[in-house]
Amino acid sequence: MEERNRKAALLFRSAGDIARTSKEFEMRGIRTIPFEAIETICLGGANLESAAGKADYLIFISRNAVLCSATHIDKGSIKARVMATGISTARLLDGMGFEVAFAPAVGGISSVIKRLGEEAPGRVVALCERHSDFDFTPLEERGFSLDKAAAYEARTKTMKIGISDVFAATHAAFFSPLEVESLMSSADAATVAALKKLKAVCLGRKTYEAASAIFSRVSLAKLNSISGMADEIAGDGN
Repeated sequence: MEERNRKAALLFRSAGDIARTSKEFEMRGIRTIPFEAIETICLGGANLESAAGKADYLIFISRNAVLCSATHIDKGSIKARVMATGISTARLLDGMGFEVAFAPAVGGISSVIKRLGEEAPGRVVALCERHSDFDFTPLEERGFSLDKAAAYEARTKTMKIGISDVFAATHAAFFSPLEVESLMSSADAATVAALKKLKAVCLGRKTYEAASAIFSRVSLAKLNSISGMADEIAGDGN
């Protein structure tokens, strides 16, 4: 494929996530224009091990939740059924020796909550980002108890993004609302105006809603994974 005809996606992720995402996108013929927009700080410790040990259901909200907490958890001592919010997170857990009972291809945490609604009430521990805000009301109404254990904190970083970067892209890829926030806090008015002409591709409903406030053309990945995002971009006719 000629370089000028290739799709190109702006990425606004942490350094580690950029490397993984770029590799998978490039395999699909999508050129990436990366910006280190997010800093991930692990908060791990004894509190994570204690919370996990009390769980009947243990949910890993993201790959970062796995990377920042798994080494603090004794797999042999937990009694919980382990769940992940996506395929990529489940694969990482599997590689670390965890037996994953459920991981949705689509829907993320909403699909996990729906699945838990079919289980017997118990204690749910969600290993998540410090500022995560999930609505577990349907489970609480059924008698589940909930503990959100902060495994990491994600912070925005100031980027240098200009109009030339935007003009080189066909899409903007967003994996979380925080990535949208980081972009908007770094881009000047002219760059924002140029960005609005791109197609935004999003992972998760909340990310979609955040991007929709800026972009006129927004799509939601059908699969909750990097490959799902790559599929959405590769198959998009603009």
